[in-house]
Amino acid sequence: MRSEHEKTYKGTKWAARRGGRPDFIQASVVAALTITVWAGPSAAATEPPGSAATFSVAVDLVDDWGSGACGQGVVTNNGSVSSAWEVSVALPGSVTSYWNSKISDPTHSSGDGSAMSHAWRVVGEGWNRMLEPNASTTFGFCLDRTQAPEMPAAVDLELAVDDTPAGMPMEDPDADMHMGDSHTDTASEFIDLATFGLTYGSDHTDHTGLVGGRTAITTEALLAYNHLRAFAGLAPATLDEVGVWAFANNLTNNTQAWGTDQMGVGLWYAMQGAKVGWMADDGFDPQVIADIERTARLGAAEDVMAMVVAYGHEGFAEYLTENGHAEAFINTLKMEPHYGGWMHDRAHGWLSIEGVAIAHDLNHLTVLSHDQMQPFMNDTWDWPQWPALEVSQARVLEYFQSMVVLGDPLGNHLGDISPPLSDDADMLVENLNVDMPVPETDPDTAIPIAPSEGATEPPGSAATFSVAVDLVDDWGSGACGQGVVTNNGSVSSAWEVSVALPGSVTSYWNSKISDPTHSSGDGSAMSHAWRVVGEGWNRMLEPNASTTFGFCLDRTQAPEMPAAVDLELAVDDTPAGMPMEDPDADMHMGDSHTDTASEFIDLATFGLTYGSDHTDHTGLVGGRTAITTEALLAYNHLRAFAGLAPATLDEVGVWAFANNLTNNTQAWGTDQMGVGLWYAMQGAKVGWMADDGFDPQVIADIERTARLGAAEDVMAMVVAYGHEGFAEYLTENGHAEAFINTLKMEPHYGGWMHDRAHGWLSIEGVAIAHDLNHLTVLSHDQMQPFMNDTWDWPQWPALEVSQARVLEYFQSMVVLGDPLGNHLGDISPPSF
Repeated sequence: MRSEHEKTYKGTKWAARRGGRPDFIQASVVAALTITVWAGPSAAATEPPGSAATFSVAVDLVDDWGSGACGQGVVTNNGSVSSAWEVSVALPGSVTSYWNSKISDPTHSSGDGSAMSHAWRVVGEGWNRMLEPNASTTFGFCLDRTQAPEMPAAVDLELAVDDTPAGMPMEDPDADMHMGDSHTDTASEFIDLATFGLTYGSDHTDHTGLVGGRTAITTEALLAYNHLRAFAGLAPATLDEVGVWAFANNLTNNTQAWGTDQMGVGLWYAMQGAKVGWMADDGFDPQVIADIERTARLGAAEDVMAMVVAYGHEGFAEYLTENGHAEAFINTLKMEPHYGGWMHDRAHGWLSIEGVAIAHDLNHLTVLSHDQMQPFMNDTWDWPQWPALEVSQARVLEYFQSMVVLGDPLGNHLGDISPPLSDDADMLVENLNVDMPVPETDPDTAIPIAPSEGATEPPGSAATFSVAVDLVDDWGSGACGQGVVTNNGSVSSAWEVSVALPGSVTSYWNSKISDPTHSSGDGSAMSHAWRVVGEGWNRMLEPNASTTFGFCLDRTQAPEMPAAVDLELAVDDTPAGMPMEDPDADMHMGDSHTDTASEFIDLATFGLTYGSDHTDHTGLVGGRTAITTEALLAYNHLRAFAGLAPATLDEVGVWAFANNLTNNTQAWGTDQMGVGLWYAMQGAKVGWMADDGFDPQVIADIERTARLGAAEDVMAMVVAYGHEGFAEYLTENGHAEAFINTLKMEPHYGGWMHDRAHGWLSIEGVAIAHDLNHLTVLSHDQMQPFMNDTWDWPQWPALEVSQARVLEYFQSMVVLGDPLGNHLGDISPPSF
């Protein structure tokens, strides 16, 4: 719950920006509604699924200046069980910013609101998403009444395509695609992918994050796609036809579509095919894709077409120009693949590519780095999509060509195709008649045409950032403030700064703030450096541009780091199979066994990873805890019970890297030890179960009981479902506490699950190791296993794996054996 000082600061900071003060006597806008939330199968819920939680929401416009306003909403769980909340609120304008929630527009194709009251979808953040019965939480927003785009009067999602015979140019390929009169106004002319449904699970790019010339995905991509098909002698395809092909070829998250998924996926892959399939076999280079996308977004149309002449199928540039198709092609090159969440939530293909990557990795070809200079990147993280780099270039091009011909994604496809028009094949590029507006651009920021010509400054010196911080509101024990970050360099770059703040950061907005040094994630009363990283929408800064971020801090939180921390902790050397006399002796970093924050090393000490929707300290709700080296204690207790010698973090990490259970093929920094801790935790959380007692639901039930119930109930479950004698072994030797504390740990913590321990090993041909790792990730209500607690739906591929293989996979973490082999079976306890 935020302090009164923080609430006041939230209400005043926007007024201060305008030079005025807030008026706290504005009339309130109140909306109340009932939301149905599925609580999942469990005896713990007292109400049947579908009636588990009802939410009400009250909204106040705290600060209103006519053309805009800022306000606060209060959401209350009126039901009888803890549930994740989502509400709809009617607001009189377009939401321009928000905090303590994610607010999106489920109806307008442009993502904006209108001057009339309009419904907005509000979803809690990770740290306040779960609400206990009768509990409340708040969210804030600002809106603009001057933004009032209207949806077209009628929208036909499956647009007609021209029926011109295959191989012939379309007389008016845009005729049935238009939704307005102006060909340059894509917002009103083509259907936005958001119309097919925004997906909220990934770090998706919405309208606010389309920076640097990137644009939304719209049905204009289908135009460009069918122009390329016509050039190749193929008949036009519909969105449904492309979608059917994608689902049939394992290029999606799920095996079947629902709602408008098939058409949305079809639009997504039509865009990808149109963005890459124009390249000739002997001209293909991933860097060219980056260069032409960046040129389309920030440069001149004639430069784009010059690149098509240089690297594309012979005659394709002329074909586009002669038939008026160049604009649709260039506009499609501008589209951002991450837009709307579809790349990860619907079009995340699982098809194996050359045994080193999956389709999803190759899809990242058209995702560029923050400076838009490199392909195969993840613009959330700004580092390469590593597995894709191991795939041969020929296979990459054939994969994208398969989207054009709707053929086998692993087959050979277009090759060198002949253009349908050859009369003017020798036309020089300088005589091309590209009848389209040249994008406005600064002549001083010319975009390179040739591949591999990058920024004019070497990597690492392209941008320098300065940051100025003011404590706007200070009440002694705490404060709230604002930082201003400025790009003092000469190129557009993603910003990250370090700021010294006199306390522990308790909340923040317009950025992500984390503590790179303290194991507990807290600050101290002394000034201490905090890592500040921009959000998706304000992460990129143009030269000389600035952005702001806000924070509140608490000076009363002042944990101290231990004087010395040895990351590779010693383990007891008691002979294998024998109970440890004092297994905690060399693991302790303090005196109190209950104070895990000071006693064990937090996984964050090995390095937070910022690319995934990770759970940090603020998101550890519902009894979930951080991953610490206490998990290594529990892990080695289980190994001792199985007659195995203790293992170090490095040994577990080496095993994980050797068995393709990581994102990368080799470790750097403290990766090996961090990954070792992560898999030690997973092995300890599951490997205690007997073969005949294993059931994924038991894992969910015992984790939830450990987090929210009583220790004796946890141990009763170990007796019922675990290896014979294991419960007694833990109790007699004083190991129960470490075991229960490990059950509480949140696998998503710190980003390691997706950024370091995302295993690519194929499991029974239907899933990968990462999917099985989700066994111990629970739904929002902590009732179901195999879930993604960011999205709160099942990790579908894992559900197709046999239960025996799932248990053997987790047992392999205990014995450090083949993840696909048979392992512990029924083991006899050592004497105790």
